[in-house]
Parts: sequence; structure tokens; C-alpha cells
Amino acid sequence: MPRFASLKMWHGLTDNISLSTGLANCATQEACDRIGLPLYYHRPLLNLDSCPETDFEDKSKTILYSPDHHPMKDRVLRSLRESLPDYELRELQYSPGEGFLQALAEARFCLSFSSDPGRYYIQPYFCGSIGLTVYNELLFRDQAIRSQPFVYGTYYQLAGNLAGDISRVCRNREEYERISADLCAYW
Repeated sequence: MPRFASLKMWHGLTDNISLSTGLANCATQEACDRIGLPLYYHRPLLNLDSCPETDFEDKSKTILYSPDHHPMKDRVLRSLRESLPDYELRELQYSPGEGFLQALAEARFCLSFSSDPGRYYIQPYFCGSIGLTVYNELLFRDQAIRSQPFVYGTYYQLAGNLAGDISRVCRNREEYERISADLCAYW
């Protein structure tokens, strides 16, 4: 949630102010009451019913990644390029429609640098792929997610372990498909 002082300045501009969030643990009505703002929750718009799937053998050796800025992004991508030279790394811009979902289905992995884990971490599981992320207690209500495969404690851990984890799981189709199916069921 933004700092209270930065939100109070908006009261001078208009009386019609509210705070909207898609994550219930990022803001509470109690906190918003202290600065006189109503709070609205909006569910992230994820299209989970019509996600295409591609068999493991037909998936490309591609790691998609979110377009978000992150201070560790260049280091993580450089590590992946050096350790997995046979993989294509490609930034995936979100766009509504089939193209985004098809790209998720055709790639083996999708790496989220995002403050919104839905599109780049969760949605790949519904396309039969594997999402990759760093645990963030503000975004994930259930701390059990920390123990899930391909969820790292820090970006340093992700940079140091991700290439080896990808290589290991791609040598075992059954493990890859189990991880994808288990986490699809989890979400």
C-alpha cells in the first residue's frame, strides 16, 4: 500500500478518491479508514478456462519473462543465457486474447519479475507450462507457496539455482508434467 502521506495529498484535488487493489493482503479497509479512503477489491482478470496446452515434446526451449523492471533482471537473464545457451529468452508483453495464452502454452517456462504474479507465474500452469518466481509475502497469502518448486526466496537464489533446476526437470518429462499439474490444481 502507498505511504499514507502521499495519499493524503490527493484530498486537495477532489473528494472522489478511493483505493483499488487486486490483492487483499496489500491493503485493508482499516488502514484506509485512517486516511478516509474507501477500499475496493478487484479480482485479477485471468482467463483460465480457455488456456491452450501443448505437450512437453512440442514445447519450445523458451523461457518467457515479464516486461517489468527489476534491479536483478539483467543479472538473472545473463545467468540463464550463459547456463542454458540452447534456450531462447523472450520478453512477453501481455495482450488480451489468444496470442498471449498460446505463447505461454508453447514455452516451457515463464519467469515473473512482476508485482502481479497472476499472468506470468500462475497462468502458465493453466497452459501446461511452469511459472518461475521469487516469493513475496505481500503477493502470496499462503506461505506454503514458499516450498513449491520454482519459487525462490530471493533473486540471488533464483539467479544461482534456476538454470540447474530447469535442466534437471527437463530431463524428466514426468516430473515436469507433475509439477505443472500439481500447481495448476493448487491455484
